[in-house]
Amino acid sequence: MRNLFKVFIFVTIALLFTSCDNKISNDPLRIGMNDWPGYESLSLAKTKKYYKNNVKIVEMGSASEVLRAYKNGALELAALTLDEVLLLRSQGFKPVVIAILDISHGGDVIIAKKGISNMKELKGKTLGFEYTALGSYIVARALEINNMKHSELTLVPLEFSEHESAFEKNKVDAVVTFEPVRSYLLAQNANEIFTSKEMPGEIVDVLVVTKSLIENRKEELKDILKGWGKAQQYLVEETPKAAIEIAARYKLSPKEFISSLDGLELPTAKENLNIFSSSFSNVLENLQNVMISNKLMGKRIDTSDMIDSSIIKSTID
Repeated sequence: MRNLFKVFIFVTIALLFTSCDNKISNDPLRIGMNDWPGYESLSLAKTKKYYKNNVKIVEMGSASEVLRAYKNGALELAALTLDEVLLLRSQGFKPVVIAILDISHGGDVIIAKKGISNMKELKGKTLGFEYTALGSYIVARALEINNMKHSELTLVPLEFSEHESAFEKNKVDAVVTFEPVRSYLLAQNANEIFTSKEMPGEIVDVLVVTKSLIENRKEELKDILKGWGKAQQYLVEETPKAAIEIAARYKLSPKEFISSLDGLELPTAKENLNIFSSSFSNVLENLQNVMISNKLMGKRIDTSDMIDSSIIKSTID
């Protein structure tokens, strides 16, 4: 009788855990992202119903918010810059890169007030930036490339949502920013004094998940990457048409949105595989070197398990 009771308890507990697992697996996967044209294909795929499964796009005001939400477990997937992923890894988190969303080639910039035409003229002035790995990284590299020191200017931490107003209200002389704020400020005769073109291949935006998600919900991740890939191809091949559908959300004209894409490389799924198998390890190595030398990371970390290209590979027919 006692043995039967034990069996009953065991079966009951097993059913409860199975029920919980099913409940979790039926919840929509949440993708966290901030406003950035390079992430747009994730949102576009939802709008155009390219995802077969229920996917929730969680749009946030800044990269800082996305990072906090991912750390707190409020997101299953997050669109982040590669330096932010390295920083997460150095803090003990284990995000895994499953796709390269874009490579910045002029999309990330430092914009200054009229009358300031280069980085050297920022000496003694204020520079606003988002206090994240990316913001700190761009500041460090811009100063390094121009043979300047942090002590030569005053750094002002700003959330992305504050960039435009802080610039317009003269709280800062320059700001590290990106689209759509870049276009807003350039339209007001501001000057672009540094861009990611001066640090080619260093700012890479990626989609990350946890290893357990890959193990437990691989088919859903495949659906997401397939939908994203279809939207990415549509955005690249039908840019004028896609811009009409997207631009209003950024408060830009279609023409301005198309201009915002000029500073980006948008790799397809096949191009993702080529990058993963060729130059990506060098990008990681160089990025770690720069982050460590600029004290953005304390020590080198193991990145051998940081990439899983199997999902995106499975989306290519």
